[in-house]
Amino acid sequence: MKYTYLIILSLFANYCLAQENDSIRERIFNMLVEKAEVHNQKGLEERKNGNYNEAIELFEKAYEIVPYFFYKTNIAETHVANSDYFSAMQVYNGLIEEELGKEGNGTQLSEYYLTRATYKMQLNDYRGAISDLDKNMELMKEFILSGDHTQYSYYAKINKIQCLIELERLDEGLKLCNDLIKNCKSIIEAENNNGLLNDWVEQAKTILPYAYEKLGLIEFHYLKDKEKACNSWSISGEKGNANAYNLIKKYCQN
Repeated sequence: MKYTYLIILSLFANYCLAQENDSIRERIFNMLVEKAEVHNQKGLEERKNGNYNEAIELFEKAYEIVPYFFYKTNIAETHVANSDYFSAMQVYNGLIEEELGKEGNGTQLSEYYLTRATYKMQLNDYRGAISDLDKNMELMKEFILSGDHTQYSYYAKINKIQCLIELERLDEGLKLCNDLIKNCKSIIEAENNNGLLNDWVEQAKTILPYAYEKLGLIEFHYLKDKEKACNSWSISGEKGNANAYNLIKKYCQN
């Protein structure tokens, strides 16, 4: 009985010590997060004031203390604010390298590819951007509704269409554009019929006007069909894209 009591007492003491150690670790971690956030908030203020180098140094200090990915994305966004898309892309090269090989984090990786693609587009690297956009769409297939509503990331698709237009691969762009419009209309109709409300519906409503704008550009420059193009821009404008009316003024007045 005595030995049993001693064993129980020892186990209880070890449990209390473990709990205390966990509490100490948690307090230390919270202190580090608070310290990192001080640098992060100062960095955001410096970026707001246009002091980009100072902001980047502060974000880097925050990341050294606590390696949160959003401190890295703040660095990339600061490069973008300074119109340095190459450096922003380099940041995302590192983020992607860190995520490759990790399991169960495909959503994060897909977002990194999508963002890096936008930077490549700013650098006129449309082929490289398409490669990243295709990787984004492949990863997103695991997380998107199956069936006829949607199969790909809308934002990746609209960016890929723009890349195809820039590369004058207009037959591919036309097919992708029609597919995107069909998918967007399908999921919006599903919401109207079934009360469906989720992120994909909101994306569809946001992207659809711009899909019609891209369709009009392809119809005008590739198909040489002014009437179809002007009609597509009219639909785009009606659905909320103000730039469509600039195109109408430029190309549809006679």
